[in-house]
Amino acid sequence: MVVRWLQTFLKGHGAVTPSTDAVPTAGKAKASSLVDMVHEAVKGDAALLRNLLTAGMPKARRARRREKIKGKVSKSIDPLFTDANLIEEITESLASAAEMDPYYQKLFTSDETK
Repeated sequence: MVVRWLQTFLKGHGAVTPSTDAVPTAGKAKASSLVDMVHEAVKGDAALLRNLLTAGMPKARRARRREKIKGKVSKSIDPLFTDANLIEEITESLASAAEMDPYYQKLFTSDETK
């Protein structure tokens, strides 16, 4: 401890013994090279996932909205008219209206996060 203090005092702040200086830098170099390898490996996947997110989110929102509309239509229609084709037609009409009209969009996406 005293030797190190004297070395620092006489030679400046950068003076340390070589045995203690070599160990941390070797560990840091290995850690940074591992991080660089992981970063390079994930960089290509990140671009693919970003493109998938920008292209896929609108489709997922439409599908979620369509399922919500279909559930509301099937609950509100009379059991006498529970034909699958009729429910599909009504769902399609309301889904296309919800894409164009902000009123219907708010009506069917009120509890959904945007």
